[in-house]
Amino acid sequence: MRMTFPQESAKSVLASRICLAGLLGALSCAAQMYEIRTNSPARVTLPLPASGVVRVSVRTGETKWRPLKITPKNGCIALDVDPAKLGTSCMLLFVNPPKDLDLNDTTSPSLESFHVDGVLVKMVDEVWAGGKRESAPKKLVWEFVDGENRLAADDAVVTIDGRRASKQELKVEQLGASKLRVIYTPGDFEYGNHEVVARVSDVAPTANQAVARAKFEVYDSSNVILAPPGVEKLTVDSHYDTYPDLTPITDGVRTLPGAGAGNDVCWASAETEAPHWIDIKMKKPVKFGEVTLHWPRLSGASRKIEVQVRKGDGWKTIGTSPKEGLAERLNATVRFAPVTTSRFRILQPVGGGSAGRPNLMWVMEVEAR
Repeated sequence: MRMTFPQESAKSVLASRICLAGLLGALSCAAQMYEIRTNSPARVTLPLPASGVVRVSVRTGETKWRPLKITPKNGCIALDVDPAKLGTSCMLLFVNPPKDLDLNDTTSPSLESFHVDGVLVKMVDEVWAGGKRESAPKKLVWEFVDGENRLAADDAVVTIDGRRASKQELKVEQLGASKLRVIYTPGDFEYGNHEVVARVSDVAPTANQAVARAKFEVYDSSNVILAPPGVEKLTVDSHYDTYPDLTPITDGVRTLPGAGAGNDVCWASAETEAPHWIDIKMKKPVKFGEVTLHWPRLSGASRKIEVQVRKGDGWKTIGTSPKEGLAERLNATVRFAPVTTSRFRILQPVGGGSAGRPNLMWVMEVEAR
């Protein structure tokens, strides 16, 4: 709700906030928070709660909350606001705050425990470094506690690589007024580095927040390209002027060691309106059912990719880009029915590159399993 006060000043504004961040689902409908901003003296009139009971607390600037005595009149609450007397143009008003609410709480909730697949693990500064894992966690469980205020279950959030967890993946259990259990059951993780972040807030007006992070890398070491008998020959359709070296494509380096993405760590095709490809010939036939591509930049990820094997004098496509696309992470995997072959290639069709540079194929590493 926004109101102007033409009698006092056109710049005087009252902004009503029924529930601030951290209070959603935690307060009764009788509790209301107001933010009052005015540059000149003004009288603010607020509706009287239906219960007729009025308890008001006020805070100006960085001061603490304090009770404010107000006498209701004609079914309303009237308040004279003078910035000169307040020393600020902003006032926070809390009408009928819950009796058990510690308004001056500035302490964040704390993480009590963290379990990975049912095993209690240690966090350092609320961060779990899971390192390399052959398989991704199936269940992550955090328990948070707060010594001053209730925890807001509806405000618990889990993000995975920046994406918010769905309702099917996330479950929040209220273990008491001041304790929450947050359960995240993920779907499949792609290969590569991941970060899962859990955030929980209390119901204080400052919405104190606890943040816990889980970091890990999903890595399958059964990459047939690096295993014996190894690669016999590697060819490409073309190369960018300053990217002639093909070594980075199969050198086992999947992440950038620094800020640069030059030919020492990746390969790029010529930027032409034509199909681009990487042709890999193994010393002996190998069996695999997926190919993973690592991009040097998220913005440089190809949008369309095909995996092909030799058929006579031509090529047969055995795997294509997943329906959800490839350009969502720094790596992506194309899966197909396992084949045994000594030669295959990764094809980027015409215009299948990134949205910004559709005629460029830019790859840091190729893996096959």
